[in-house]
Amino acid sequence: ANGPNSHQEPLRMTTLPPQPRHTVNIDFCGPFLGGSYLLVIIDAYSRFPEVEIVSSTSAKSTILKLERIFATHGIPKVLKSDNGPPFQSHEFSLYLKELGIKHKPSSPLWPQGNGQAENFMKPLVKAVKSAHHENKDCKREMFKFLLNYRATPHSTTGKSPSELLYNRKIQTKLPQVTVENDSSLHQEVKERDERLKKNQKEYADSKRRVKCADIKKSDLVLVRQPKANKMSTKYDPIPYEVTNRRGNRITAIRNGKYITRNISFFKKYHPRHGRSLESTEIMDEENYSSDEDVHEEHEQYDGLRQNDRPRQNNGQRQDDGPRYPARERQRVYRYGNNIYD
Repeated sequence: ANGPNSHQEPLRMTTLPPQPRHTVNIDFCGPFLGGSYLLVIIDAYSRFPEVEIVSSTSAKSTILKLERIFATHGIPKVLKSDNGPPFQSHEFSLYLKELGIKHKPSSPLWPQGNGQAENFMKPLVKAVKSAHHENKDCKREMFKFLLNYRATPHSTTGKSPSELLYNRKIQTKLPQVTVENDSSLHQEVKERDERLKKNQKEYADSKRRVKCADIKKSDLVLVRQPKANKMSTKYDPIPYEVTNRRGNRITAIRNGKYITRNISFFKKYHPRHGRSLESTEIMDEENYSSDEDVHEEHEQYDGLRQNDRPRQNNGQRQDDGPRYPARERQRVYRYGNNIYD
């Protein structure tokens, strides 16, 4: 339970959606000063970001902002999010069902599953923090950042988000040359996206000890747990049983409790001497003794130690063999006085 994981899973790269506004990623950023949050929505195809300032992360507040964005860009087919409270609420689920949007939440405690939104937040937070420390208007600086981000070619697609979403470049302070729309633009983007993602995966997998885990249904697994103190183990020592695996998403059960995590949170459990899950739990319970049992064991041990001590024969010393000769002591005289009796 305290050993390291022997390997890491290979990267699973997402495929590019068939068209803009087909799939969007959503997440919250914050809180900032004053308790405000930033609601971030990114188009998975064009990487075009939308940012809304909200004072609450409730489902009602989130739905209101989504209504405005959907009124501008249309209703997407798929919405990806993490497992935050507003995205797991019943009200939010009914709203997506009403619009016909398929919800794809990432695995719990696995922010990499919503990577596009997470990656965009890094430069966004940096821009807001810089404006705050320079005593500038944070909102104005954020809007300037969004303008530049939407007009800058993305490192993966090679095109700017606005160019892929609107099929044209947006005007900024920098002068630019207007060119005619290229019909092969989107085909070029798809090929470039696939090629660069393949290179990214190969590079990342070569730098990490990647190995596909052979975890399957009905296997016993240990689950990585938060470190409570210096003595806590890296993995929960009591195993779970896998009930379902879909890609890198695993669901396991223990004592009627289900958990769902990314496969990187699990390590296959190999029982010693063929012990089953039930015998492991029974043994774990038997390892804990009550204070009375421990006290009784100490008393029995003390009694054994006293009984095992060699007995004395009424003050007579037993001759166990030759001893060293006794030291001959003499009186100490100093300056004619006897100082030792």
